[in-house]
Amino acid sequence: MPDRSEQIVAIKPVADASNTFVALFAKAVADQGYQVRDFDWREVAEGKADVAILHWPYELTGLGGISGFRRCLSAYRMLGKARKRRTRFIWVAHNARPHDAGQLSRFLMRRFIESIDGIIHLSAHSAELVHELYPSSLALPEVRTIHGHYLDVFKTPVHPPAPCLNQIRLGYFGQIRAYKNVRSSPGSLRKCRVMLRYQSQVGERMAMSLQLFKA
Repeated sequence: MPDRSEQIVAIKPVADASNTFVALFAKAVADQGYQVRDFDWREVAEGKADVAILHWPYELTGLGGISGFRRCLSAYRMLGKARKRRTRFIWVAHNARPHDAGQLSRFLMRRFIESIDGIIHLSAHSAELVHELYPSSLALPEVRTIHGHYLDVFKTPVHPPAPCLNQIRLGYFGQIRAYKNVRSSPGSLRKCRVMLRYQSQVGERMAMSLQLFKA
């Protein structure tokens, strides 16, 4: 097996302004001595990566209607080309299946699992859920890693929240996505005379040692 410093790891995405986790993940891989690159389908299809790591493989799981399905077919063609060139594909299992997708995604998720070479689970429970939904995943190499903290990358020091004079009864943490039905919450909560404040919060920094899957 090639030396780590000679292996190219393409990560999709390698960074994301809305999610600090992915940049810390990429740094954790780079700290192990691998060459980390931003993922590009054409380059990967040409065999320019030894390992491809996908966080949210939406283009392979059918998100986005008919146009999304067309992108999906194109992505699978490139994935097939890359695998013929011995590129290994690893999935970071954030979600057992896309939250925003429909029935088609269930079929495509099974197809996706059969097309990859390994899985990185973020908890024992998520591993059990993936195994239950996709029994074929039991045959894949896997790593169960842990989350660390984000203290080193906070843009401002952590301070206790300012007093809100008892006006806030409910806080919302996280990204506002359609499947969470956040838009209907303020109207519903007004009936209860409760004020709603949206607030995004970064979770915990990932501190892990990545074991890449052997060819």
